[in-house]
Amino acid sequence: MVIHLSADAWSPSRDEVPSSTDTRAQALKVSAGSVKLWAADNTLAQALYSYTDTLTMEAPALKGPADGISVTINPQTGMTADVVYSWSRVSEATEYDLWIALDSGFTETVLKEVNIASTASTVVEIIGPYNASSVSGTNITYSPNTTYYWKVRARAPVVTPYSSARKFTVEPMTPLTVNTPASGAVDVNRNPTLVWTALPGATSYNVQIDSDPSFTVPEVIAQSSVPFYFLQDKTLEYSTVYYWRVRALGVSDEAWVTNVFTTMAEPVAEAPAEQAPDIIVQPAPPAQAPNVTVEVPPAEAVIPSYLLWTIIGIGAVLVIALIVLIVRTRRVV
Repeated sequence: MVIHLSADAWSPSRDEVPSSTDTRAQALKVSAGSVKLWAADNTLAQALYSYTDTLTMEAPALKGPADGISVTINPQTGMTADVVYSWSRVSEATEYDLWIALDSGFTETVLKEVNIASTASTVVEIIGPYNASSVSGTNITYSPNTTYYWKVRARAPVVTPYSSARKFTVEPMTPLTVNTPASGAVDVNRNPTLVWTALPGATSYNVQIDSDPSFTVPEVIAQSSVPFYFLQDKTLEYSTVYYWRVRALGVSDEAWVTNVFTTMAEPVAEAPAEQAPDIIVQPAPPAQAPNVTVEVPPAEAVIPSYLLWTIIGIGAVLVIALIVLIVRTRRVV
């Protein structure tokens, strides 16, 4: 088949010899089993030209996400962030197909051949739980502990081979674990507070308590919107082994997580204390007062000194007179 080259595109024709006589390439022909195009110029130049169709051989070069990366989960929302798919433009390509699957054979399709129009040197398509595909309008909530495969091809102006597939893995969800009472705990209060880890994305939690590990007829059935539960409507028995379990609702994995504990023993009544015999306490002897020395100042003279000497003088005269009188009396006798 002969193909004429126009200003916009190639078009098939039944004419074996072009009618145009200008100096442009007048006819294109594809070699069998090849992507090389041949052009014959039957003007004065008498030339033969060849063109290689790169679009039919070259697949888009993938940029991101990198092959084999691990995508984390937001612990608050329980979901991943949006995934940014990007690749390099192939020659003059204007449209692409993006294919996402759960297996390398692309039989378990997540999004199949989503058509993306772009003439940018790097094509970017963001798809995830928050941003829908720009063409399909579909959001993807990536599942925990799951591997995703993706590949791209150009689809206009011609269809290219698909790129080699890349993959990325979403990390597993943090498992729900029980904290309090600890596994195998003893001497637990008969009105315990049960505590477990919060599970991202959970809407509420189911809680059960029973002395039978099969939980055939649980003694306590409750629901909590928070990751703990205070047992206040029922008091457990003394010295009894209890099993309790909890599960998160609203998540992909709603399996029960079980734990066991033993309640406290019944307190023993205390015997009355024996009365001590009466004890007579003798009073302590009074403390001996310490010796105190008091200095007495000398008495002041009451009689003036001149009068004292007068009295002494009179006394002396009287004594002398008495002596004289006695002497004279003896002489007379």
